[in-house]
Amino acid sequence: MEIKVEKLDARRSQSVVTRDDRVTLRVAGYGPSAPLPHDLAHYVVEKELALRRGFWGCVAEGAIFPGMSILAGRQRPHARERSEALCKANSRTLTEVEVIVGVMVELVRNNVPATSPYAAKTVARCLTPRKDSELRTITAANLERLDEGLTVMARRWSEVCVGDTLVVRWQASSKRN
Repeated sequence: MEIKVEKLDARRSQSVVTRDDRVTLRVAGYGPSAPLPHDLAHYVVEKELALRRGFWGCVAEGAIFPGMSILAGRQRPHARERSEALCKANSRTLTEVEVIVGVMVELVRNNVPATSPYAAKTVARCLTPRKDSELRTITAANLERLDEGLTVMARRWSEVCVGDTLVVRWQASSKRN
């Protein structure tokens, strides 16, 4: 799935996604786009933690969340029912990822290293994955990779001019690039 994150202006962004089934969707930007857009932070976090049932994994499988619109392509039969089932089945992972993205973006925004004791305590306090969760306990090594990945992506995003896009690719399988 191709994800194009467009810088609308200094504060706003949107994503245009073309799924592997050739359906193209617009994902309205959420929150400020500095140091990087929320949807791009989701991409980094879900990729680094190898999550298949987070926001981008669900979109790749056919979920359409509120605020998203179909721009092109033909949906498969029963697409709405499939979308609802995906959202319901993955609600726990979706919630957990939202928490991680929020915490990690705040750490990056405030230049707090994710490997600091404060960051580790904050993540542990905000999130203890349940046994039925796709997410596992976040280790110091995970935090280091998340910090590095978000910092690199924030740098890439800062180089995008207004009106231009940053393109990433989401792989539906366990291997991602």
